Amino acid sequence: MKKLITILFIASGFMAFGQQYAVNVSNNNFDETAFASDTFSDNLKITGTMMQKGDEWFIQGVETRSEEVTDYYPSNLEREFMVDGLRVVVEATLDPIPDGVRLAGKPITIIKIEKI
Repeated sequence: MKKLITILFIASGFMAFGQQYAVNVSNNNFDETAFASDTFSDNLKITGTMMQKGDEWFIQGVETRSEEVTDYYPSNLEREFMVDGLRVVVEATLDPIPDGVRLAGKPITIIKIEKI
């Protein structure tokens, strides 16, 4: 019986130490303001073409700071711009991708959109 109590006591000590260590490490190493400002605050300027895949509309285009063609999925696209092949210029913000979700393109929220 003494051995069982000793084992339980030691195990609970390890669990308590491990949890406290995990909390300290995670709280000390995460800088929320740096993450938010680096990733999501800059506006994107995209030149591209409106396209439709199934029921979803997306903009296939190039962001001004890159030469790579990317698919952008706007969350607030107005009906008048839902024209396949329409050339547009878009100013948008990059939306966060939820954990565990895999997307074919980058989610955006449109600030300004114009036909070319």
